[in-house]
Amino acid sequence: MKLFDTLSYVTELEKVGVPSLQAKTQVKLLSEMLENTVCTKQDLNFLERNLKQEISDLAQGVLLIESHHKKDMTVMESGIRQDMTSMGSGIRQDMASMESGIRQAMTSMESGIRQDMASMESGIRQAMTSMETGIRKDMVSMESGIRQDMTSMGTNLKEDNSKLRQDMVEMGNSLRNEMANLREGLAIFKYEIIKWFMGTFLVGIGTIVSLIKLLKLI
Repeated sequence: MKLFDTLSYVTELEKVGVPSLQAKTQVKLLSEMLENTVCTKQDLNFLERNLKQEISDLAQGVLLIESHHKKDMTVMESGIRQDMTSMGSGIRQDMASMESGIRQAMTSMESGIRQDMASMESGIRQAMTSMETGIRKDMVSMESGIRQDMTSMGTNLKEDNSKLRQDMVEMGNSLRNEMANLREGLAIFKYEIIKWFMGTFLVGIGTIVSLIKLLKLI
């Protein structure tokens, strides 16, 4: 591969009148620029070889990682299965223990409820008996009081009946007297009316006679 000939380039610049120092400086700068910025075919080949090697190494690493990952997954799967089996067994044991505890608790609760129901039933019966006795006493006392009230009311009614009879007799006598007075008044009133009617009648007849006489004279 043909490389950049700095000496030949300096000579060419000097031939066209470029000072020697300026030509050397310019060649130096150009050489550094080409070396740092320009990529040659040799560099590309070297880069390609390195890139292929890195890709190969990376592929091998990926395969190695994949292999380790598969092993880890297998180990993890086995561990998970074991854990699941152990957990299932533990859960079954816990469920059996919990079921047994629940049954015992239910049996104990049922026994307690029965005892409470029996005690409550006994208390209710005692309360009912006591209430019945009290009601009977109250009924007897009330019956005795009612009888006394009835007796007292009968006595009072008898007394009131006697007073009522006396009042009725007095009222009857008073009504008889008033009726007699009313009859006498009506008789007097009838007499006065008849008297007034007869007087008016006679006056009317006299008036009629006078008119007849007057008519005859006319």
